[in-house]
Amino acid sequence: MKKNIIRKTNYSEQGFGLIEVIIAAAILSVVALGITTLIEDMMRMQKKNNTVGVINRMRGQIRAAVQNGRSWELTAADATVATGNPYMDCIRPGATTCTHDVITPLNLKDADGNPVYYGVTAGHGFTYDGVYCTTYPSDACPFRWNLTWTAKCSSAPTILTCREPNVIVTGRLEYTPGTSGILPGGFNPNLYRIDVTRGAEAIRNDAVTVSYVEGDASGEGDGCDAAWVTRQLNTVDGDPGNNLLNKSGAVLLPLNQVQLRAGTYNCRVQSPGFKNGGNRLRLRSTAGTAFPTVTSPVGTAMMAGGSVNLIIDTTLVLNADSTFVVEQKCTSRPLAAPAENNAPHSPAIDFWSLGVPVPSAPGPGGYTNTVYTTVSCARTS
Repeated sequence: MKKNIIRKTNYSEQGFGLIEVIIAAAILSVVALGITTLIEDMMRMQKKNNTVGVINRMRGQIRAAVQNGRSWELTAADATVATGNPYMDCIRPGATTCTHDVITPLNLKDADGNPVYYGVTAGHGFTYDGVYCTTYPSDACPFRWNLTWTAKCSSAPTILTCREPNVIVTGRLEYTPGTSGILPGGFNPNLYRIDVTRGAEAIRNDAVTVSYVEGDASGEGDGCDAAWVTRQLNTVDGDPGNNLLNKSGAVLLPLNQVQLRAGTYNCRVQSPGFKNGGNRLRLRSTAGTAFPTVTSPVGTAMMAGGSVNLIIDTTLVLNADSTFVVEQKCTSRPLAAPAENNAPHSPAIDFWSLGVPVPSAPGPGGYTNTVYTTVSCARTS
């Protein structure tokens, strides 16, 4: 007799049913779509972050060039249309007046004369990677700085023209994404606006320093009690901006004068006096009345053994190359020199009145290579 055998089905050995496969495929599709979307979003955010870095870097370069004196000088000096600023004639040397509150496109150069950004040409722009382009607005050229300058007269609204206005440089970022898609995360071009206020003239900081260096401990001479005496100058200590016309390497040539190129300079002149009473120092233009003589206050070097350091601080506004000399006047000649360090001075103590006390040979010590008069200027425009 046969027994009925009941076979138990182990469902774990069966494959997926059609419905299960469909559900699994749907879930995988959703996950894949989510991953794809996430990757695309991440790529767009990365693109935005890279672009924001590019924009901030360019923004910083533009601001720095506007504030740099040499860059601004070259920017204003170029009057050509394609590469320069033909409407900047009102702030060039020798110009008359600027009109208040007129907005004008700006072509900006760096300190070497290379373009930082040219805003005069409307099609000039840059890519997402910061590469300059000339087809704005387009997919390949989606960004542009609307770069302008505006003269502002301090007397406005009473007077609407002025010789030396303040200048406001504005850079408004324009973005036209085209078919490439808008940057994610609520990209706002207005957050990258540039606003810089500066003077119309270029602000520079070119140092010029000349001096008189004593070479043989003989002193610098006298006679200042009778008339203005020219102080000696023989050494160029520094002139990286090449603003000094009379030099031959480190030697001042011709001697005893300072020849400066046209520009604006803040200058300090210093000279000593020794045992010669009341002293005054002056900076005089060799062109006579073409430039006013600048004179220091009176400084006293006691006759019994005192010294004084005379100082002139002045600003020179030179419309042309100019030559200056430093002169000094005193009220008395020094008294006879006592013995010092067991070595008698030369009777010609007069020779030291325009400087510091100088021991005579064979006495110990000396003032060889001592600096006497110095003229230090910083060109600001």
